[in-house]
Amino acid sequence: MNSKPAFIDLFCGCGGFTLGMERAGVKAILSFPRSNVGMQPVTLQRHVKRVLEWMKMNCKPAFIDLFCGCGGFTLGMERAGFRCLAAVDFYAEAVDTLQRNLTHIKYVLERDLTQFRPVELAAMIGVNSVDVIVGGPPCQGFSTARQVDGANHGERLTQDLRRHLYQELLKYVDYFKPKVFVMENVLGIKTAAGGEYFVRVQSEARALG
Repeated sequence: MNSKPAFIDLFCGCGGFTLGMERAGVKAILSFPRSNVGMQPVTLQRHVKRVLEWMKMNCKPAFIDLFCGCGGFTLGMERAGFRCLAAVDFYAEAVDTLQRNLTHIKYVLERDLTQFRPVELAAMIGVNSVDVIVGGPPCQGFSTARQVDGANHGERLTQDLRRHLYQELLKYVDYFKPKVFVMENVLGIKTAAGGEYFVRVQSEARALG
């Protein structure tokens, strides 16, 4: 788990222990002054409920969704029990759709991932490591359906800078060091440009360790 470890401070006084623990990187959930030690059971129950709610939310493994589109990957990950720290895409309409449907996610960002650096996202979300990174870089440079302005395969192969956007995802993998990352794309990535990019994605990912 990549969120801060948490504690409850009993007989907290004016908060010296609480302050010291938080400066050491530990998150305070609750502090009980001496006057609350004899609190009524219903009051204590309310505080315990707050702790359990916090744990339910923050003890889930955390992920970031890059090239998130309208949020299909985000929704699937959340339904599987993961907690979304941020979702990022350049397409305004898609970002707006995600924001309207998954309103609880604090950081749904319209950003150009070729310009928006991992360290900037880390500063926003307050962590520099996550459990999982998922992402679906644009598929237009790999799809076998492309025919109008050239093709992604064979003699009509046309250059397309979008084929390199997987590298932006790998920059985030390198920075946040997730336990696992998942990159989704079309089947055509295996054969586009003679399979060059399919090989490059694998080799560059392995080079990150």
